[in-house]
Amino acid sequence: LGLLLVAGLLVGGCIYFGFTKAKEHIQAQIQKEEAAERVGAEVDIIDFSWVEDGSENVTLANFKLRNNNEFDVRDFRIECHHYSDKGTKLRDGSQVIRKVVKAGETREFTNFDMGFVRGKGKKYVAKVRSAAKAE
Repeated sequence: LGLLLVAGLLVGGCIYFGFTKAKEHIQAQIQKEEAAERVGAEVDIIDFSWVEDGSENVTLANFKLRNNNEFDVRDFRIECHHYSDKGTKLRDGSQVIRKVVKAGETREFTNFDMGFVRGKGKKYVAKVRSAAKAE
């Protein structure tokens, strides 16, 4: 009976420890994502255009980003929404620009590949979803 009790306590402790570690990991990940969203909220797309390359499927875009943070920022997740002429959402997509924009500066990115698109969009909306502090 004593051996069973010790084994039960050991297994129970391992399960509790595992759940606690998993919860801590999830909370840390949520905090990291929220911090990236706050950093990204201080980055503006001040100019944005689509590149006509004759392809029906590939979407290329030009972005001019301004970093309003007090620190350099990198890894901008750009989120794009494509709508038909009647307002139907055709596609949502996002890509990461793995470059640095210094604090207070503006930088242009041209012919950036935003992935594949089905159908011709009439309205395009882009925003910076998140970014990371450059170290």
